[in-house]
Amino acid sequence: MNKYVMVSFYNCNYQVKVNTLSNQIVLEEKNLDTISEVLEDYSMVAVEKKIFLKFVEKLNLELPENLKSKLEGAPREYVYLQNTYNQKLVIDQVNKEYMISKFISNTHEDEYIMVPDSIYDSLVVAVQDANYKKVAYNKNYFVSSKEVLEDVDKFMSEHMHYETIMFERRNYFDLDILTKKFTEFFNNKISKTQFGDFCYLMFTLANFYPANITEKEERIYYLLKDYFENLSFGIERISRSEVNITFGRIRIYCEKLMKFKK
Repeated sequence: MNKYVMVSFYNCNYQVKVNTLSNQIVLEEKNLDTISEVLEDYSMVAVEKKIFLKFVEKLNLELPENLKSKLEGAPREYVYLQNTYNQKLVIDQVNKEYMISKFISNTHEDEYIMVPDSIYDSLVVAVQDANYKKVAYNKNYFVSSKEVLEDVDKFMSEHMHYETIMFERRNYFDLDILTKKFTEFFNNKISKTQFGDFCYLMFTLANFYPANITEKEERIYYLLKDYFENLSFGIERISRSEVNITFGRIRIYCEKLMKFKK
């Protein structure tokens, strides 16, 4: 468990900071000082407006009245949490549902943010008070590789926050799909924004590489992640020739990954 757990809402200037070592809980305004203080050792839990307000209320903290009406913004799709007993809480912020189940994941344990038991319990109550429906544990929150790779454009059109989705672990660097997207960009079939969104999806998917791989393979996934991160966040300033050079490097590493499969 990280030293700090930050619970906040998408577009709110305030956050609940939990020191997991001292159990100190404070409601504070976000600023560069507080961010830099915890940057190396924190977990961020981003919940939607109703849950955040109920959570603050449950902890007997007081959010300034003038801020309550300003809490606007699209909620992230899913929140994945667990307490120290490995009891999982999955919050579906689109369909307003939640699931609770105790287990240890063989492939995605690190994707469940561990929080102190008291914070976990308070968040469960906040979710219930926000009128979320409890549903039986299921795999709806889990995106299969087939859903992504069969129609990347469709998947991108249906989802906003890729970083809040738990994906099946596998190699998503399909050269045919990558070549198609880069070609569309070079031929002006898609905009810089659309291409940047695709690169951000690939940057996210690089985190969900297959389990039980070699160190060499893992290093390649980290390199691919870096390439797509640079493309997704820098596409407005990167020249086409630089994109072309980067794609050449991406091809080389994708081909190396294919050799590991054989």
